[in-house]
Amino acid sequence: MIQADKYELVGYAKNSPATEKTISDLLIEIAPNIIIGLADESKIVIFNKFAEKLTGYRAEEVLGKKWVDIFIPQESRTTIFSLFNEIVVKSSVEHHYENPIVVKNGEEIMVSWYNTVLLENGKFKIVLSLGTDVTGQRKMENDLRKKVLEMERFQSILMGREDRILELKKQVKELKLRLGET
Repeated sequence: MIQADKYELVGYAKNSPATEKTISDLLIEIAPNIIIGLADESKIVIFNKFAEKLTGYRAEEVLGKKWVDIFIPQESRTTIFSLFNEIVVKSSVEHHYENPIVVKNGEEIMVSWYNTVLLENGKFKIVLSLGTDVTGQRKMENDLRKKVLEMERFQSILMGREDRILELKKQVKELKLRLGET
């Protein structure tokens, strides 16, 4: 019964632009990912509930403000703003991108983004981005890399000791042969 209702709603949405908008708005709000829309000069025009939860900012605090000024680390702002302006001019964007953002409490988190440019009459309208917080995943990968390097170093030390022991045994055997011992 629920599936039939979903299909009826989807069928109805195809015939009703207002319902299509309502459904897309609902999907944006309930998505378990950051969903943002950035207009000219990186002005925030879409900022979903998950973005609020993850960043600590309410939509009212950021809508209409520049994404680059609020969320991009200071040292990267000029570069990112230039890249954003290039997106506007070319009306195309790198589909997948990963970069740190600064949340309200000052922490940096790493976000993996999937992006698309929306055009209106062939001209740039907004960049629509879906982001996933990968901070924990990147930290685990970095910790794993460190552990692997540590284990390789330890293995090298052990193998070096083993090689020295074998060399010493060989030298002892040669000395015994010289002394006539076997």
